[in-house]
Amino acid sequence: MVHVEVKMDECLSVKEELLGGGAKLSRPVRHDDESRERTGSEVVQARHQLDAVKPNGSSEELVQARDQLDAMKPNGSCLKLPHSAEEAEETTRGLSHSLVIEEENGGCPDLSGFRLDPRDHQVKKTGKQGLEELRKTREDNMYLAKLAKQAERFDEMRKAMDKVVRTVPSLWELDLEERNLLNIAYKDAVSTRRSSWRTVNSLAQEQEKKEVKNERHLSIIKDYRASIESEINDICGSILQLVDEHILPSTTSSEVKVLFLKMKGDYHRYLTEFKTGDEMTEASDKALSAYSSARDLALIELSPTHPTRLALALNLSIFYYEIKHSPEEAIQEARKAFESAIKELDVLEEDSYKESTTVMQHLRRNLTLWSSDLLEDSRKYTKKSSSVRANGDCLEEKKA
Repeated sequence: MVHVEVKMDECLSVKEELLGGGAKLSRPVRHDDESRERTGSEVVQARHQLDAVKPNGSSEELVQARDQLDAMKPNGSCLKLPHSAEEAEETTRGLSHSLVIEEENGGCPDLSGFRLDPRDHQVKKTGKQGLEELRKTREDNMYLAKLAKQAERFDEMRKAMDKVVRTVPSLWELDLEERNLLNIAYKDAVSTRRSSWRTVNSLAQEQEKKEVKNERHLSIIKDYRASIESEINDICGSILQLVDEHILPSTTSSEVKVLFLKMKGDYHRYLTEFKTGDEMTEASDKALSAYSSARDLALIELSPTHPTRLALALNLSIFYYEIKHSPEEAIQEARKAFESAIKELDVLEEDSYKESTTVMQHLRRNLTLWSSDLLEDSRKYTKKSSSVRANGDCLEEKKA
């Protein structure tokens, strides 16, 4: 085992290189040629000599040890070289950022034993034992999530997947199974509540329309609706936090980035369904921002027939139609995606054929429905405008 003291900016350099290409480094040291020739053991040996003289050594001995360490680490060191015994003691206490690496495979360190955290820019030692415990915890939570899925207990499934996401090291991307389970857990948990909210909201509207209202019943309905809204708000807030703080920062795949940016848009859209005023506007703006970022990336990185790109277009068009109340933009978005996919349907990969064609059917069905509604609304407006003009109230009716 070689113990190497690493400065904070050198740790970040290792992290950036891992994020960029995942190449295995010979050792995390400075990039100049001279310091590359120094082994970690030589530096540690020099530091031990400095430690040996600093408690009660003379100034001359301290200077000699310091000069030797200077020679070992030219052009600046990851250690702040002390000028006195007191400063040496303070330096030793301050050196908290270190990596323990094991020389294997011809001198290449094994980087699987520790975690680089991009959120707080610190290196956290886990060691082999800690890594094994982390792996067991992840496997247990994955199994619990699958068990909850079989039992259709999606709240427990969601909590288990929360733990999976939060315990996976920051530089690890979620694999396909983890992404699918996370999506199912949250989608089913929020879908049942959205359906319940629509039912209760419809009952509240019916009660309010009655000539003789039962105020007590109406109050109970509104309180119950508010409790459902609180649950939806908590679920959406939880997944949005996971995506922003844990998933997107460690995601390098364009396909996965599009998937989770789309998910951000979806859950902000769910919030707009019951929010009002400034909160509704804020959720709507965030949904559109996430959808737009996903679309921009998908247009560059994903083929027109890719199921994730098609699903994004479907949900974005629904957002325009239901939230923005803009059927023209909804139709334009859906038609553009559908026609682009049709042109490349012959070269569609077999493994994604069923999923892609299913989304395309949804797009076509929405296009038919929305175009029909738009035409009907246009006819109603034309008929109504003719009647208004005949009555001489054209200006007022146009405002309405």
